[in-house]
Formats: sequence, structure tokens, C-alpha cells
Amino acid sequence: ESGGALPVAESTGPLEWLGDCQSVLVIADIENLAYSARDLQVCIDFAALAGLFRKGHQAARLHAYFSAHINDDKAAAALAAMGWDPHTRSIIEQGPGKRCSANADLAFAFGAAVELGRQSVDACVLATGDGVLALDTARAIRACFPSCKLITTMSLAGATSRLLDARTAPEIDVNIEIGRDVMIALPHISRRIAHARASA
Repeated sequence: ESGGALPVAESTGPLEWLGDCQSVLVIADIENLAYSARDLQVCIDFAALAGLFRKGHQAARLHAYFSAHINDDKAAAALAAMGWDPHTRSIIEQGPGKRCSANADLAFAFGAAVELGRQSVDACVLATGDGVLALDTARAIRACFPSCKLITTMSLAGATSRLLDARTAPEIDVNIEIGRDVMIALPHISRRIAHARASA
């Protein structure tokens, strides 16, 4: 079991909707996906997730948006190694005792517009469970990029806003659920880290 009380799909999908698309763009809200996965006591294997898209679409464009401290390129390097084009939104430090601004939502939405304007695509996958973010982005795509015929969301069980239900949201064509095939249970990771430290 991957953990968590909610049922989780064994396989990521449905992906067959992308079968007739010549070009696919994936815009991923890494923080939303990572925190949603943590709530299920798993982490996402982003290399395996990239492989699912590249398997059917060799030229799929995979873009990852996230926050990080200035000069901290660890996450960017890791995502690049796993087949993603990383986009770092620098965390804004607001002074001692004040909360940092570490939200990449605007980068996600702006990045989608930039990539859609750069090259026409048949399908855009909005990988986030954030309802307002994904719905606003989908509406903007419908209005400004009519050549993009298919808009899907991609998120995890229990972490997808009802605003994104493809059965009731006309802007969304399909809801893709991230499945166990691209998940790693957190206890396994903990044991691996402990073993590595013991061997060091």
C-alpha cells in the first residue's frame, strides 16, 4: 500500500486521450504535487512520470514550476536529470520573523502562457490539484490559444479541487489521476536514507 486512507489508482491515467495529439505540453506545479503526495505518505517519481509522457510522445514538453531559495539549484538539477525543464521562482525573504513568500502559482500560469505562445500544441496538461489556479489557467488557454484542443488536469487522489471535475467544468476535458506506478512509499525512502547514512 502507498499509505493514506483514500483509494489510489494503480496506474496513472487515463492517458489514451493524448493518443491522437501530435504535441503535448505538461505544466507541473511541483509543490502542489509534492505536498499532495506527502499526505498519501508517498513521493512522486518524477522520472517515471516523465517516462509515461515520453513513451507516447517523444517530443512532449515537460515544464516544472516550484519555489526555491536564491542560489539553491538542487531541486532544479534533480528535475532536469529526471527529464523536466525546471523553472525556479525565487523565494522572497521579507525580513526576520516574517513569513517568506514561497508560492509559484503566478510562475505556473505565466509559464503556461509563455510555452503556448512559443509553440502551438494540441494538448496541455495542467499538473496541479489547485482548483482556482488550474481553472483560471484553463480559461485563459481557451480564450487565448484556441489551437490547444485538449486541456486536462493531473493530480492525486484526495488532493483535487471539485472545481476541476471534468464532468462539470467545461474548460477541462479530462482529469488524469497520478497512480501508484509513479509513486514511492515514504517508509522505503526513509530506510534507504538510513542505510546510506549508516554506510557513510
